Amino acid sequence: MKTRLFEIRLDLEMTQAVLANELGISRMTYVRYEKGERNIPSDVLIKLAELGYDVNWLLTGAGNMRIEEPSDEIVKLRKENQSLRDEVKKIDDFLEQSAERRSRSNRSNLLPEIEGAS
Repeated sequence: MKTRLFEIRLDLEMTQAVLANELGISRMTYVRYEKGERNIPSDVLIKLAELGYDVNWLLTGAGNMRIEEPSDEIVKLRKENQSLRDEVKKIDDFLEQSAERRSRSNRSNLLPEIEGAS
C-alpha cells in the first residue's frame, strides 16, 4: 500500500507537505502512511477517493489507480478547491507584502529617533 500511496502523490505532482495539507493531516502523519508505519484511516481514504483515486486499488492493488469517471460533484469540488487555493495564495501574498511595508515603515520611523538621541 505504501508504494501505491507514493504513486498517487507522484500522479498529483505534489510534495508530501502539500498532499498532507490537502488531506487535512500533518506532514509527519502522511510520511508514516507513505512509509507503511501507520494504517490510513477511513477519513483519509475518503479524501483520496474525492481526489479521484480508487480506494480498492490503494488497499489491494486490484483495478485501476484512478476512478474511471469522477462524478460531476467531484469535478466541481476540484475546481472550487483550486479557486480557494488561489484566493488563499493572494491573501498570503498581500499579508506578506503588508508586513514588509510595516517593517520598513517602522525602521524609517526609528531612524530620526536614533539620530536625535546621539
